[in-house]
Amino acid sequence: MVRCGSAGGSAHGHCRGGTLIDHQRVAGRPLHRQEARKGDAPAHTVVLPRFGVEAFTALLGETGPEGPVFANRDGGWMSLANMRRALRAALPDELRWVTPHSFRRTVATVVRDDLGPALTQQQLSHSKLSTTEAHYLQRHTRGPDVRSTLDRFAGECGG
Repeated sequence: MVRCGSAGGSAHGHCRGGTLIDHQRVAGRPLHRQEARKGDAPAHTVVLPRFGVEAFTALLGETGPEGPVFANRDGGWMSLANMRRALRAALPDELRWVTPHSFRRTVATVVRDDLGPALTQQQLSHSKLSTTEAHYLQRHTRGPDVRSTLDRFAGECGG
């Protein structure tokens, strides 16, 4: 989850994340946010594109800078199950397969295609590139265009 606010009066905001803990079946343990990231990972800053800033600004206008970005009807934290349910209800039938995690995978693939896997790993804050490659990047299903290389090779071999 992310908490956002004004950074030193600048036009840019800063967001502070943490881990939303959903105990679901544990009686007496409500949904809550812990300051630390998973595995005590260090803080991670993500620079949002313009459309992301606009979306967060609109959401924060509803919840305020100290509230959750995605709030439940009482203004508290929204569970992942309710987030998925709300997303399914908002999407047309042909997109009902989309989950909140689908957005993360899509960003990973788009960043990889434009900037490469190393920057994708940094964007997702994975400690290992293998995690990014195995779980977040859509597999290339078409080989690169190597025709000129193979034509050159064939010419050198008298083909």
